[in-house]
Amino acid sequence: MECTNGVGLTAKQLSRQELAELIDIRAELEGYITARAAKRITSQQLLALREVLDEMGGYMRRLADKLKATGEWDDVWCSEMRLCDMAFHWILIEAADVVRAAKIIDDLALLGQRFISGVQRTVHSLALTHYWHWRIYKRCAAAIRKPRAGRPVHRIS
Repeated sequence: MECTNGVGLTAKQLSRQELAELIDIRAELEGYITARAAKRITSQQLLALREVLDEMGGYMRRLADKLKATGEWDDVWCSEMRLCDMAFHWILIEAADVVRAAKIIDDLALLGQRFISGVQRTVHSLALTHYWHWRIYKRCAAAIRKPRAGRPVHRIS
C-alpha cells in the first residue's frame, strides 16, 4: 500500500522485478506443498484432484477454441477455470496439511494477478497452466502408487 496526498491509501503497482520475486516465492512454496501432499494424499483427494483437473481442461479447451476462432477471450470461462485452479490448490493444501499456507499463496496470487491482468492471454499460456497442474497430479499419483514403509496403501481406480 502507498499513501498518496489527496488520494489516501492505494495499492502499489508492482514492478516486473517485484512480480518475478513473488513468482519465485510462490513456486518454492507450491513445490513444498506438492512434495508434502505427495507424502500424505489419500486416494479420495487424488480422485478429487483428477476431477478438478479434467474440468479445468474442459474450460481450457473451450477458451482456446474460442480464442482461435474469434480472437476473443471469454471472461466467464476464464473465471470458471480460475475457480478450478483454486479448488485444485486447496485440495493440495489440505492433503499437505498446511492450511496456513493458503493465505500466503492467496496473497501472492492476488498481487501477481493485478500485474498479470494486463498481459495478453494466449492459448500457449493456457496449455502451460494445464501442463503444470498435470505434473503436480502425476507426482501425487506416483507417490500413492509407491507407498513408503509405514505408510498405508491407498488404492486408486
